[in-house]
Amino acid sequence: MDHKQAALGYFRSGMHCSQAVLAAFAEECGITEDQALRLGSCFGSGMRKGQVCGACTGGLMALGLMYGFTDRGSEDKIRADRVNDMMMDRFAESCGSCICNEILGCDISTAEGVRHALDSRLFTELCPKMVAAAVDTVEGIVREMEASGVSQATAVPPVTIEPLESSDREQFVRDNQEAFRYGATEEFGLRDDHFEEPGEIISRETIEKSIDSGDAYRIMLGGRPVGGAVVSVKGSRGDLQLLFVSPGEHSKGIGYQAWQAIERQYPQVRVWETCTPYFEKRNIHFYVNRCGFHITEYFHGRHRDPNSPDENDEMFHFEKVMF
Repeated sequence: MDHKQAALGYFRSGMHCSQAVLAAFAEECGITEDQALRLGSCFGSGMRKGQVCGACTGGLMALGLMYGFTDRGSEDKIRADRVNDMMMDRFAESCGSCICNEILGCDISTAEGVRHALDSRLFTELCPKMVAAAVDTVEGIVREMEASGVSQATAVPPVTIEPLESSDREQFVRDNQEAFRYGATEEFGLRDDHFEEPGEIISRETIEKSIDSGDAYRIMLGGRPVGGAVVSVKGSRGDLQLLFVSPGEHSKGIGYQAWQAIERQYPQVRVWETCTPYFEKRNIHFYVNRCGFHITEYFHGRHRDPNSPDENDEMFHFEKVMF
């Protein structure tokens, strides 16, 4: 089944136009059908106000997942702006407008307008044409981008977290040590004054204590482990004890998606906290600029972590208050 047939099938089954278009491209967008249908569920009928046509919005969401950006200073933003303009302009050219009320010729934010649309069979006869037009527009933009050598932002499945299996515990420890060792070596080279045990920034004992005292998860991408995390939750407070992504998977947004999955896993948590060594610039950037944490304390020899008074490590303490 092609994209257009899939979209029209969704629409005829009772889904909104926005859901139908986005779900038709779910695989290319790296999301599941269920995720696409949920994401697109509040944009039908011009967000129920007759504003931007839901079919056009569904196309924009699909293109955003394919060509969107997460770094404000990157060229990806230019790419995203470009496909946004292409979608809006070409859809309007094809359909006469990108505004739902203008396409339908009535104001569907009112009961009278909805009655007119129903009596005139606009939802069943005109709207499917808009769905088809949106699919054609997205496909045309993708072909044009591919022809010009522009790569998509996402060609990977969504990141998930799964409870750590006992049979995977040993590999989890090794992967954690490798990730921490890579980060430290990248920053200042192999210096044994930062090692917890010979050759390792984080010791096996530290990792295993975290696993035993908290909830351990594997970060999964396409059915394979690409990292891990350990959290400890007590009531409305959560402690992120460990979070790592395998070195070969860096700079793909995996850590951020994993953190979002953790937040969803524990909706009762109102305050999250974590610590990271002073030299881990990548981590500091990640927690503050990506995840929304704030630095609350700097632990060192003269101001020790009250939870580890015997430790002399220099660490930043972070907190994130959930709203």
